[in-house]
Amino acid sequence: YQRRVHGGLVFAVTSAFNVVRLFDTRKIEQPFATFRGQADAALDIMHAKFSPSGKHILCSTNDNYMFLLDAFTGQQLQEFTDHKNDTNSSLEPAFTADGQFLASGSEDGSVYIWETETGRKVDVKRGHAGIVGCVRFNPVYLMWASSCYNLVFWADLPPDTTPEKGPALDMGNKNESPIAVDAMAEDVG
Repeated sequence: YQRRVHGGLVFAVTSAFNVVRLFDTRKIEQPFATFRGQADAALDIMHAKFSPSGKHILCSTNDNYMFLLDAFTGQQLQEFTDHKNDTNSSLEPAFTADGQFLASGSEDGSVYIWETETGRKVDVKRGHAGIVGCVRFNPVYLMWASSCYNLVFWADLPPDTTPEKGPALDMGNKNESPIAVDAMAEDVG
């Protein structure tokens, strides 16, 4: 998990007990900052993601809890608890390319989507048969994929097109709505 800062490269290392340490590759001997989430100290941070702007760090834990930190001060800005993670799954979240939204999979087979700045849940996408462990956004287009043991692609439709699956996700443009396309491979075994 990394970001470029003033010609250097900063990366985050997570560990048990709800801790994020930031290192600069120019001086890697020790972290230049250590941040802690406000939640239960027994939580393990499973994933840490810098926002596209480098201003935020999104941390997902081994519980029904994710949080957003200010990448410069370590202040906790938001928390996200709507998704399900009762069995300590590794659920890897993602930011949209513009950083305005973030998404995480869930043990209930759904993908939860929130506004980054407000923490408001804006949508829940259904379409998986298992635990959604990974979400990835296309860096250019409003297209994304989520996976469990099947892969679901989500893409925008032209205006005046009705989605065949799932509710519309409003990411700021009233003429856009995504659709899920199930790309599950056939069982050949």
